[in-house]
Amino acid sequence: MTDKSVSHPRCLHYIPLIVKRTQLYTNKSQQKEEKRRKLTNRQPTTQLEQERVTTLATLQRLTEASSANNERLLRHMQTKLRRVEAAQQRIVEKRYGICQECQIAIDPERLEMLPYAEYCFQCQRQLENKPASADEHPNGLSIQL
Repeated sequence: MTDKSVSHPRCLHYIPLIVKRTQLYTNKSQQKEEKRRKLTNRQPTTQLEQERVTTLATLQRLTEASSANNERLLRHMQTKLRRVEAAQQRIVEKRYGICQECQIAIDPERLEMLPYAEYCFQCQRQLENKPASADEHPNGLSIQL
């Protein structure tokens, strides 16, 4: 028995469409990878350093003011500082932009918005939906150190 669908003339007109679709997917993947590579090569260092300096300045002001209302904000800023410094360490270790959970590249748009992101959007959402434990923030969000 021969496979007529492969050699049938009506099916041959699909080949250019399949080739074109494959090229489009390849180009889109290459463009996304190039954008991620550019982000990991130049922008994060500057952006993370700016985040670090701003966070340190805010921490200094909060420490000087030291009121009960500022305690929560002080803890938040200390956590943010640890996350920024951890992201800087991931740059040094060539792991920046890779999800700590699934090991897949984090979307470049996410890194632009949150340069110290440790997780891709899907893994972050899963972590936030986990039942509360001792390592989690009272509002249900995971504390990422």
